[in-house]
Amino acid sequence: MKHRRLSALLAAGMMLSAFSALPQSTLFLLRPAITASAATGGTCGEHVTWELKNGVLTISGTGEMTDYTLEDRPFSGLSFTKAVISDGVTSIGDYTFMRCFGLKSVSIADSVKRFGKQAFYQCTALTDLSIPGSVTDIGLDVFNETPWLEAKQNEDPIVIVNSILVDGRTCTGEVTVPDGVTRIGEYAFYLCKTMTDCHSGQCDNDRQGYVFPLHRTDRNRIPGQCDRH
Repeated sequence: MKHRRLSALLAAGMMLSAFSALPQSTLFLLRPAITASAATGGTCGEHVTWELKNGVLTISGTGEMTDYTLEDRPFSGLSFTKAVISDGVTSIGDYTFMRCFGLKSVSIADSVKRFGKQAFYQCTALTDLSIPGSVTDIGLDVFNETPWLEAKQNEDPIVIVNSILVDGRTCTGEVTVPDGVTRIGEYAFYLCKTMTDCHSGQCDNDRQGYVFPLHRTDRNRIPGQCDRH
């Protein structure tokens, strides 16, 4: 028995010596990683923070959220079903909730003015989204591949949010943009092959390539060249 204890002590001593001889960079790699699911809070803007509690992600503070990239999406891997954007926050940054597959509901304060591009892209459970009238800037593909957008398309193929035409990709035939629309969003009619023509008094010639890219009408012209009424 004494011999076994001595052998175990000697083995432990050798392992300790081996680890102490490793460079610090190697020791860092051997530390257990903190997974996204273990995170409960952090920053997402200069004066904006987030907290995750009981399946609810709350974003609070003042000013704009950070605009993220595909590689550094802040909530990728977190598990939550509801997000609350508190009063004082003025934007939802690019890619913020992209592919948050469990997200079902979002509550947004009246202080929010801008949705960054693809902010809710591929949130495949998102059905409850109330957008305040304060939002006047909606980026590219914010709502694409969400049940919320699909429900809106079923109501009307021209989806308008706060006077911004954000989606018309399910339109067919000859389309007339309704009066009151102040802006047509980027790629709003992207690859809409079933639309034959467009009439609008609100088309911005400088942005038509972004509104109607890669699609031609039966008359073989780019439908960004809307007829004005």
